[in-house]
Amino acid sequence: MRRRLVVAMVGAAALVGVLTGCNPLTGIQQVATGGAHACALHTDGTVTCWGDNSEGQLGDGTFVSSTRPVTVSGLSDAVSLRAGSAHTCAALADGTARCWGDNLEGSLGDGTTVDRPLPVPVSGLSDVAVIDPGGNHTCALLTTGTVRCWGMNVFGQVGDGTTTPRLTPVAVPGLTDVTDISVGNYTTCARRSDATARCWGNNELGLVGDGTQVNRNQPTQVLLSSVAAIELGSLQTCARTTVGGVHCWGWNQRGGLGDPDTIDLIEATPTPVPGVAGAVDLQTGGGHVCVELTDGTLRCWGDNTVGQLGDGTVSPFSATPVTVTGVTAPEQLAVGSGRTCVLPGDGTVQCWGVGSTAPATVQAPDAIGSVTDLATGPDQSCAVTASGALGCWGATDPVATLVPGVTAATAVAMGPVHGCVVAGGSVRCWGANGSGQLGDGTTVSAPLTALVTVAGVSGAVDVAVGTQHSCAVLADGSVRCWGQGVEGQLGHGAFADASAPVTVSGLTDAVAVSSRGFHTCALRSTGGVRCWGWSDEGQLGDGTVDPSATPVDVVGLTDATSLAVGVNHSCVATAGGEVWCWGVNLKGGLGDGSTTASAVPVAASGVSGATSVAAGTWHTCAVLGDGSARCWGDNSESQAGQPAGPNQLLPVTVDGLSGAVQASADLRNSCAVRTDATVRCWGDNSQGQLGTGTTADRHRADQPVVTVR
Repeated sequence: MRRRLVVAMVGAAALVGVLTGCNPLTGIQQVATGGAHACALHTDGTVTCWGDNSEGQLGDGTFVSSTRPVTVSGLSDAVSLRAGSAHTCAALADGTARCWGDNLEGSLGDGTTVDRPLPVPVSGLSDVAVIDPGGNHTCALLTTGTVRCWGMNVFGQVGDGTTTPRLTPVAVPGLTDVTDISVGNYTTCARRSDATARCWGNNELGLVGDGTQVNRNQPTQVLLSSVAAIELGSLQTCARTTVGGVHCWGWNQRGGLGDPDTIDLIEATPTPVPGVAGAVDLQTGGGHVCVELTDGTLRCWGDNTVGQLGDGTVSPFSATPVTVTGVTAPEQLAVGSGRTCVLPGDGTVQCWGVGSTAPATVQAPDAIGSVTDLATGPDQSCAVTASGALGCWGATDPVATLVPGVTAATAVAMGPVHGCVVAGGSVRCWGANGSGQLGDGTTVSAPLTALVTVAGVSGAVDVAVGTQHSCAVLADGSVRCWGQGVEGQLGHGAFADASAPVTVSGLTDAVAVSSRGFHTCALRSTGGVRCWGWSDEGQLGDGTVDPSATPVDVVGLTDATSLAVGVNHSCVATAGGEVWCWGVNLKGGLGDGSTTASAVPVAASGVSGATSVAAGTWHTCAVLGDGSARCWGDNSESQAGQPAGPNQLLPVTVDGLSGAVQASADLRNSCAVRTDATVRCWGDNSQGQLGTGTTADRHRADQPVVTVR
């Protein structure tokens, strides 16, 4: 069925833009456009939404806005969908209805005034054919041809003869044989089977169409016969007649009545739109109106401040209809506040308005792909995919975003203030650069969207990032470092900074490098480990607490297979599946059951079958051969995979994690790559760094990082 969306608030500020790219949203049977968000009903009964989410109107359990579609949680059998100014509703196959989003005036119908970021059932409703949310009230058309409404009622828009707000549905008395409804900001309209229409609610702009500007708290007949469809906007009401004509009434402030001779005037009686005939579909939004004609063309008029008329222009308004560019005979037309959308007939969605003055295809979330490397920072994480892309999430954005311009990526590392990626043998970095840790010879910072290339490095196979320095392993086994070096962490024999790469002394067989704080370690092809830099509590593992500006051997290690350096401790996994750690142990990060520092490696108690290891600031995690993971140390933010609480001095199993093959850890969070190439994260999520699409902390690792924008 060809249907619309609904109406939006005048002057909505946070309008989401049109989305373009190479992965279109498909399998769509209905589209709905609201005040600053839009939603799509898929053929499988699921719903996706995108745009403003300040009131929870996207339905994904968060209040985080998204420029690409997110899935509405818990909906799998929706049959009809419409969006209001800041809330959304769906009718389900069993005749019930669910709503989500803004609930300040009780517009969700659940008996409360609490905003809901997840769908909630509308109280007492069954046999729902259509449910339509408006500004702060909502109405449902039942299969019996009757109507029930709820929410704000200050203008009588609920239609029960009162101005009393209603938190649950009430019947609109005396209204029967209704075939469709349209809900606006403060006004409601219904079409009856006899081709007449009734409207009620706010009538100060003449939206009721009874020739007056008197508010009506009960259905009042519109002064127009032969009504095939009726649609409410913020400034105007329009009706399509059974013979294909279009009549509009209300305030012509932005040309929404389609009559250039009545600009800024109020017409309280339905008036024909000049030059429009043969209309087969009609939709109206905030201040503009669109119709589809018998020849398949679309014509729009009214507000065009963001290009919502679709003719490739931006202007204050057009009081005469203009033709939409490049759209013919769509399956559905939807008009909202600042955008217009259509279903072109191939299962995709096209929209125009904010961000595009001509139709553009809405893009779906891309699969993050097969993850080959992972790095976790204090407020952001990044992953390298098998295709060589780099996706990052966190820093207040809980959905992963592809970093532009990065191809052939193979390794990534994150620190507290900067990150680096190996791409095509070069190293590219971003973030703070006060000590030259980006390696481009300057101290100028660079954003994630404009990575800088490290000078003179080629053939890189691995990269490590410390507090304010970076290091890379080259294909010939050498290591080069740059940035802060006052603690000897550059390994070139001097306690001095370097804004361009310097060669680490005496290393020719390195296969991996790791750093987090003020020291660095390299894993050698022999299974040995060499470290350099700060060592006030034995971080270098050579049995002393002396710093070193050149590499020193870690005592007793001959069969290390995996290396991880934390801020003040380091760990390895060995060929025998053991984990050995050394350095600071203030919160139990060494895993030996104590809080005593050690200048030589000590075994993590009870760990066997370890295949890789990750070290955060105060905690450590090991991935085991059975796909589980065990963590120990700081657990104040659930970074050890248990409910937040005291330090874990001995290894504990991460809840909800299976199939793990690699881990990464930082100050307050941890992540793991699984055998299915998906990512699981746990711990602090205040900046969205778990990538779950929310900002809620998690101690369990059973929710994947699955999408990028």
